[in-house]
Amino acid sequence: MSDYMAERGFAYFKKDDLIHAFVDLDNAIHLNPNNGRALKTRGLAYEAKGDSRAEADLASAKLLGE
Repeated sequence: MSDYMAERGFAYFKKDDLIHAFVDLDNAIHLNPNNGRALKTRGLAYEAKGDSRAEADLASAKLLGE
């Protein structure tokens, strides 16, 4: 389920629908804190907003191989 939420969150992110992207990505990470794809996408979404939390998510995703 975590992978599904991460993919849907990515689709929302690509459509610039950050509100729905964050909901799905947060849920994906809650279900599986080691979901690198979700962490990377959430980091990119934070970056798009200019949010400093981007760095932590992107660093975590990198450690997980994303």
